Amino acid sequence: MTFTPGQLAARGDFYFQLANLVTAGVPIIQALEMARRHASRSLRGPLDTALARLSGGATFAEALQATGTWLPSFDLAVISASEQSGRLDRTLKM
Repeated sequence: MTFTPGQLAARGDFYFQLANLVTAGVPIIQALEMARRHASRSLRGPLDTALARLSGGATFAEALQATGTWLPSFDLAVISASEQSGRLDRTLKM
């Protein structure tokens, strides 16, 4: 899958916003809900899917994986590893 510079910039902004919320102590479900309110239309569908999975007990990485090809496999692998190591906030900032 090929991403445009605009899509990459939107994803970077999303990660940064999510990192700031998680760093501030906001639980991941609430952080995603807040990010969804300010997200572009193209991000809302995948975020709805991820939120539904998280509410059902999935991990953050599992919830993002359920969105299909929305995220590159590299991003999913990094998010999964950072979630397991407890460094999700730091990883999202990068």
